Amino acid sequence: MRVDIRLLVRGLFGCLAVAVALVAVVLAVPDPSDPPAVTSWQPPDGYQLADTVSLPDDRRLRLWTGDSGWYVDALRAGRREAGVGARGGGDQYSASEVLGGLVVRVPVAGARTLTVRAAGETRNGTVHAGTVLVPAPPAGVGTVLVTPLGADGLPLGGETVVPIVGRS
Repeated sequence: MRVDIRLLVRGLFGCLAVAVALVAVVLAVPDPSDPPAVTSWQPPDGYQLADTVSLPDDRRLRLWTGDSGWYVDALRAGRREAGVGARGGGDQYSASEVLGGLVVRVPVAGARTLTVRAAGETRNGTVHAGTVLVPAPPAGVGTVLVTPLGADGLPLGGETVVPIVGRS
């Protein structure tokens, strides 16, 4: 029996090539127990990060504002969970519960801070492009009392009752 060395070498190299290809595939497939790679989310062009608010459940909300509206995104342990945005504003106060926060539109020129009162709690939020983000009041609270404050900390108008959109 005669052994053909060329066939033996070609077969050996073929098996080696298949083994290398299998190793490459195994190494390229992500481990399902590894968390997915985090990509930094950004709203559309023209929006800037304006504020960050911490919530009691270890989440943070980020407010992004721009000329045409706002976005809020929720983070837990540095990972983005969800996001919501709206366009426009109007010439009246409005309040919307968003991802556990309260977004209030402030139609008062010169307002730097907004005092938001509900259910015996008072929170102050910084006004960014006519928008404020504070933690939402407890469930069942349908309105908030808001007072705009100027750069000197003095009220720019009286306290206003603002219904929270979606709550009765």
